[in-house]
Amino acid sequence: MLALRGGLLDAAAVAAFGDAIACLRDEQDAAPPAKAEALRAFAEQFDIGDLLLRAAACAEKANALPGHTAEAARLRLKALVFALLVNGGDRQGDLLEVRIAREIARRPDGLWRLALRQGKTQRAKENDALWPFTSSLIDRHILADRPAWRIDELLSGLDGANLLTLATEGYGGYLPTTMLQEEFAIPGHFVRSLIVNALRVHQPDAAWAAQILLGHTNRTMQATYLTDFRFTAAMSKYHAVIGAFAAGQP
Repeated sequence: MLALRGGLLDAAAVAAFGDAIACLRDEQDAAPPAKAEALRAFAEQFDIGDLLLRAAACAEKANALPGHTAEAARLRLKALVFALLVNGGDRQGDLLEVRIAREIARRPDGLWRLALRQGKTQRAKENDALWPFTSSLIDRHILADRPAWRIDELLSGLDGANLLTLATEGYGGYLPTTMLQEEFAIPGHFVRSLIVNALRVHQPDAAWAAQILLGHTNRTMQATYLTDFRFTAAMSKYHAVIGAFAAGQP
């Protein structure tokens, strides 16, 4: 309000405040011990790849059913939601607002490109083309039991439609969380943490990748994530040195 009254609340200032608020909210979400315990419980049975495996399994189940049925439609939707959450690392609230030919569009090569404005920060986020797997799930979601060659015809009638509902209005509430609770007993916002954890463990020098997936700027990248990446990278180097000494290398 002080910035507004002083005439300083321009677009850049709004984006900066949005980044700061989003980081504080993310840190607040990460703080409760219950979240860490739930993530540990998930990790004992699954990893982030299991969300994609479950997406593939749901898609296969849907293919075995009459394409026009409600059960097949929900399975296709669940497969799509899981793939989108993992592919882009986006917040579930943002995914609920994605519109065809607006935030998401099909390229001539058949891949889909997602570019959205984040609800928490109002910053634009674009990671270029989605994976072929995710793109194929979007096609199947739209086609249902129709042949693949009809995709362009169907898209012409869905300009501006919500991606998940294929209608004017989107889903209210927390659809991704509902679906994740059914399969894994975790809420939707956990997926972002799982993605960062996987990157940190398997590619500890890729804090930049977490930054891009989370949609933060260099200035507002969470100190917690950066510290975790640096610690993991340091431990990897430590073990590499110890291994070299054990092998008799200088």
